[in-house]
Amino acid sequence: MTTLIQEFHIPFGRIVRFAAIPLVAAIAPILILPVISRFLGPEEWAALAVGQSVGQIASGVVLFGWGTIGPTKVAMLPPDRRWISMVSSLRTRIPIFVVCVIVAPLVSLHLVATNSAFIAGLTAIAFCSLGLSPAWYYVGVGSSAGVLLFDTVPRLLSYILAAVLLALTRIDWVYPAAILMGSAVGGIASFCVGRLRYPASKGDGVSSVRERADIPKHALLTTSALVASLYTVGSTAVSSLALSGSAALGLFAAITRLGTMAQSPATTLGTALQGWAVEGENSSSRKQSAMLIMMGEGILVGILVAIGLPYAVNVLFLGTFHVSWLSALFCGVAVACHAMSLGLALLVLIPDGQERAVSWATIVASLVGAPCLLVLPRLFGVDGAVGAVAIAQAVVVIIELPVAFILVKRHETITQA
Repeated sequence: MTTLIQEFHIPFGRIVRFAAIPLVAAIAPILILPVISRFLGPEEWAALAVGQSVGQIASGVVLFGWGTIGPTKVAMLPPDRRWISMVSSLRTRIPIFVVCVIVAPLVSLHLVATNSAFIAGLTAIAFCSLGLSPAWYYVGVGSSAGVLLFDTVPRLLSYILAAVLLALTRIDWVYPAAILMGSAVGGIASFCVGRLRYPASKGDGVSSVRERADIPKHALLTTSALVASLYTVGSTAVSSLALSGSAALGLFAAITRLGTMAQSPATTLGTALQGWAVEGENSSSRKQSAMLIMMGEGILVGILVAIGLPYAVNVLFLGTFHVSWLSALFCGVAVACHAMSLGLALLVLIPDGQERAVSWATIVASLVGAPCLLVLPRLFGVDGAVGAVAIAQAVVVIIELPVAFILVKRHETITQA
């Protein structure tokens, strides 16, 4: 422990470049919430929330694990071969996107009222397209400008445009349409710039064989993400089967939306630290420092959520929804556990080749969380739904922590020897 404290290091520059910038885009949806509350009713808000939930599940499938292992993989490649990984990822992800962009809206249509089906389906398509984001690639190559230009700015502008158009027209579909446009502009611009900078990077036999060999690993991570989405981004869609009425579903959607925003610092921080933790010779010390940073962030933000969530929902939704203190506490626990489990996965387990441990943790959490989301809301309403999410997030930490502890101890033993 003394050695760890002595070697503790915070990469402030990296955190500012790769966490603060995308964090702006991650919390940008806060701009649209008061506008939705003012011009759309609870039923339309519930439809938007269900469509977004289904779309985010689909975007995780489209990402095909590149958001998890992509930055590390790209960071370890020679500079002249990095764009090849991006091209290879698109060859796999675009066909997956074509399938998901058909399936996601069809699923959304069956989860909402008939008169809100169109807005739910279009929202599912818009958020499904976020799976094609190039942000992971620019994190891997160490280009904060790439993250800013091709992910953060388009996403931020799309939310601003959506808020303005919704206020002017009061037409609900302009919100997902703006999100879809921002996603398309960022992705297409990134690909065009990459092709101009690396015109010869079309892949070769060696890279193609390597990428094909990695497909099972990507598929495993995608399956894990898909299963985990049942109690994370997909919790609104799942709970729509158990919560009665659009008011209860709308309240749960409001809580999960702000909870997801509160998780954004951990997500962007973990991504920022992922490449840094494996760079250089002293990677073991860097991993431990990064893990401590993630745990501290999770605890701090979790406490803030538990205290401030009722006030935030009341302000942002203009008094439409009221959050109980029990729901706020459960949401804070879920946010803290998410940061810890993400840090364990990105900084310890996956770099050491323990993708199976991450996958099994999420599978077990889903086996616990999904039934809880179907049962607890029927017994305890919204409090039960939020509690189910917290239980599932805690299960992931309980499973990942012992494995990570063993790996850290093993590395310390090897280093001392």
